[in-house]
Amino acid sequence: MKKSGDTERRGSAPLRGSDCVYRLLPTVLLAALLTTCGLPLPVLKGEFLLLDGVGRAVTFPAPPQRIVSLAPSVTEVLYSLDAAELLVGVTEYSDYPPQALSKPRVGRYDQPSLEGIVALRPDLVVAAADSHSPALVKALEDLGIATFVIYPRSLRETLDTIGAIARITGREEAGHALVDGMERYLRQVKTAVAGKNRPRVLLCAMVRPLTVCGPRTIGGELIAAAGGENVVPDGQGRYPTWNLETLAEAAPEIILAVSHAGDDDPAAFFTPLMGQAGVVRGQVHVLAADWVHRPGPRLLLGLWEMARALHGIDLAIPETVQGNVK
Repeated sequence: MKKSGDTERRGSAPLRGSDCVYRLLPTVLLAALLTTCGLPLPVLKGEFLLLDGVGRAVTFPAPPQRIVSLAPSVTEVLYSLDAAELLVGVTEYSDYPPQALSKPRVGRYDQPSLEGIVALRPDLVVAAADSHSPALVKALEDLGIATFVIYPRSLRETLDTIGAIARITGREEAGHALVDGMERYLRQVKTAVAGKNRPRVLLCAMVRPLTVCGPRTIGGELIAAAGGENVVPDGQGRYPTWNLETLAEAAPEIILAVSHAGDDDPAAFFTPLMGQAGVVRGQVHVLAADWVHRPGPRLLLGLWEMARALHGIDLAIPETVQGNVK
């Protein structure tokens, strides 16, 4: 039985069903469930409990007033919810929206400074399970700093994470509007591509080495929503590394390459391969990394660009989220 303070190990297998919870359970129900498991958690008047992305029960006596975001996606969500005034610190790659660049930095995204975090006197730190170790979370909690860990690995979990952050910050109305707008746009794109031929698509997380996105990734789900067929088999894992032989055998009709800092032209990787018989025969399109890898509102830009590349469909971003994706 997992104790309320335990976390999953970094890089572990996907959590099952209710283990990966972003749903906001009513306080009484959650307390009852935990008590049934032999983990009584007293609930005081005004408190609320949430399970974070790795199944830890986090108690909030009241909405936090000083938040340190260790994940760029969380920083974006806080701005999207009009909660930027609560944000007192961020990590190196919190670069969107541009206003986030003025926030104090607490180190690299994957190696934040514990001392830097503590110096900002936060009453909540939001960490990411795929980048921040259980040891860091424990160190923060040992210092009495509440820590909420996110772990969104799908579109559904991304939307649920936005809802959780909205609940934590007391921005439920803004959270509902944002999530509803994103869900509506997803449905619109799926409807627009329904019945069309599904081209064979390869989405490259990076090209050096050639790392591709499997079906059980956010990028893989975006391919499906945009009306494409992912050429990466499900059994190869979430982000397998391919060689040129595997690339040739997959024979994608469309290659989506993600640009990163230091590699802003990943399409150049494929240019010389187009002259080699049977290696690359499809079209190559470049996407911004944040549009497919950063679990937040701008995933809609990735979906929008994919729908254009795959089917020539150009659906306007919904008004409820337009201000968050430009």
